[in-house]
Amino acid sequence: MAIILETSLSIAAPIEKVWAALITPEMVKEYFFGTELVTTWKIGSPIYFRGEWEGTAYEDKGIVLDFEEGKCLKYSYLSSWSNKPDLPENYNNITYSLEENGETTVLTITQDGFESEEKRTESEQNWQAVMGGMKEILERKHPITVAAMIDASIEKTWTFWTEPHHIVQWNNASEDWHTPHAENNLEVGGSFLYRMAAKDGSFSFDFTGIYTKIELDSVIEYEITGGRKVSILFEKTGENTCKITEVFESENINSLELQQQGWQAILDNFKKYVEN
Repeated sequence: MAIILETSLSIAAPIEKVWAALITPEMVKEYFFGTELVTTWKIGSPIYFRGEWEGTAYEDKGIVLDFEEGKCLKYSYLSSWSNKPDLPENYNNITYSLEENGETTVLTITQDGFESEEKRTESEQNWQAVMGGMKEILERKHPITVAAMIDASIEKTWTFWTEPHHIVQWNNASEDWHTPHAENNLEVGGSFLYRMAAKDGSFSFDFTGIYTKIELDSVIEYEITGGRKVSILFEKTGENTCKITEVFESENINSLELQQQGWQAILDNFKKYVEN
């Protein structure tokens, strides 16, 4: 009786990005040990995995059997390392299926046709290694920097940045959003909470975290709930001027450009509030 493998991996990235990583040749090559993926993904069309391993060229192949955008794909598969003749009975079937689970995506891989538990276990380890590489790429955090020159003393700038009654006045990226409530326990180990909401009442969320470093009028570092790190540097540039530089780790839902624009817009709004 043929043995079937089923293994899953949870990835902290939206389903669209995981799907793209599965079907885009350039991305597959990055985590699949340099393998060249060649296919149109049309049902019934061929699929090839080409590359070189320890000096030996290989070409694994199959046929695309199913392709449901953003949900699942299935293909038959014959490994060139199996040394089996190119006959229909020697092909395995491999299925990738995706399911959203909160802010993560669960990738499940199913493969049939194993002749022993030993081979199934070996293949599962290989799949976990390959897709673990994809997970690492998709979850990788990129540092993003925003900055602003402030026409105000560094003492005033620090106060306006850290006191809740000021925070609620400037902490928004656009006119249709605001921060109706803010709490700030400015000490190492202390927490903060900014309630950010659409002015029409359609959506709101709490931006929260824990402070990891505080140096008066100089440095603030914190970790956002969820693990991303943020560093803020306050630099005195004159008697009544200073510079704020924020460096934050990106998330995996919005583009890097959109994230930078949003954080810069909030910082620009802070600048306007302090200076006016």
